[in-house]
Amino acid sequence: MKTLLFACLFLFIVGQCPAQLTPGKVIDSVFCLEDSEQSYALYLPSNYSDSIEWPAIFIFEPAARGHLPVKRFRPVAEELGYILISSNNSRNGSWEVVFYAAEALFSDASERYTVDASRIYTAGFSGGARAAAALAVITNQIAGVIACGAGLPNTVEYQPNKAHRFDYVSVAGVKDMNYLELKKVAKKLEELGFVNHQLWFNGGHTWPPSHYLKQAVYWLELQQVKRGSYNPYYNLKTAFNIDVHTIDSLLEISEIYNAVDHYYKTVEDYKERIDLTSLESRVSPYIDGKEFKKQAKRQLKIERQEARYQDKYFEAFSEAWYTRLRVENDSTIKGIWWWQNEIDELRSLAKKENGYLSMSLRLLNLIWAKFAEASFNFQQQGDTKTAITFNEIWLYADPSSVWGSFNMAKLYGLSYNKKKTMYYLNMAYELGMSRPQSIKKQPEFSFLKKEAEYIELLQKLN
Repeated sequence: MKTLLFACLFLFIVGQCPAQLTPGKVIDSVFCLEDSEQSYALYLPSNYSDSIEWPAIFIFEPAARGHLPVKRFRPVAEELGYILISSNNSRNGSWEVVFYAAEALFSDASERYTVDASRIYTAGFSGGARAAAALAVITNQIAGVIACGAGLPNTVEYQPNKAHRFDYVSVAGVKDMNYLELKKVAKKLEELGFVNHQLWFNGGHTWPPSHYLKQAVYWLELQQVKRGSYNPYYNLKTAFNIDVHTIDSLLEISEIYNAVDHYYKTVEDYKERIDLTSLESRVSPYIDGKEFKKQAKRQLKIERQEARYQDKYFEAFSEAWYTRLRVENDSTIKGIWWWQNEIDELRSLAKKENGYLSMSLRLLNLIWAKFAEASFNFQQQGDTKTAITFNEIWLYADPSSVWGSFNMAKLYGLSYNKKKTMYYLNMAYELGMSRPQSIKKQPEFSFLKKEAEYIELLQKLN
């Protein structure tokens, strides 16, 4: 598989864009010529021509929703002339599924589109971010990686070393449970000699807003400019203004530490290329000032505290996984009540101040994500009882989760528990579930087809 991936990246030739693949329009599903079971969402710049080589971003989404990231990358792809190709098959799970999808995408793109083989990028969110990095490592032919909401693969074989070279930019929310991980990744890549950059937005574990993806792509373009590459659609002043806007926005909300940190990175990127006088005059009063030192000290304190919490939760979760929280077998096991107390403590801690709010939300996101993943695994193993227990902790940590309520309804449906199945289906509806087909296609709910309450809920969704 890895050999095939490597080979595919050398196959890019002058392709021919079929008439139905209209440039300037997001196409949700393009089926691969050699494997009709593999498909991808596509965006070609409106001025796409087969006679020109175009940079391309191959995107990997953890839930195989190819269209979602393409729509978010579309503005910058149009602006800078990028092809976007996002798999509808690759998803969190086995590496085999990811690599097979990537091979299909690389192969199909080589036949259909005129791609610049020296300007191939990978991007992804969550597990897709790890996939994007893994592909860069395996092929060693990727120009850069945009990692959203997660860092490097856990598999050592797919982690970079000094023999690899690609640009790396991470984009994540300050409330993302992988916040500390991404900070560690940046330090590791610096030690290995990688050019890398970090962007943070005010959010949790989710795809970044389009503006931050635009900033990430512009940063990758800047690295190419530094190496002498030329993109006729790239404007250095526009790129610089994007960074200046970020710094000004941080200063406006008194995020002095983060503003100064971004300032130093901007100076490093644009020195000797653009006049920095105006930016320096605005930021210099804050550098090493009282507020800067206060925020830097607080940041370090919070990160150390968060690391201690993470260590405690990883250890407790490992116990939960192996004991399945069967407290009746051992009174020393940390049961549901222990996790609920921890979640309550985090919510109380969030009220202290802004820094602790973000930390607490990151830890809450960590808890629900771990228990959600485990619940799915136990469900696949046929252990519905444990899956329900883990789903209960998931919902306690994230009570507003439509996904969590819907999955709990499915679990109780497997047990033919009408009352609780309907309770969680109604909860999912109240939280925003709006697609009746999501319910109708689930076999877990087939025993409810003639129930008045179930029929009424479907009517509401219609």
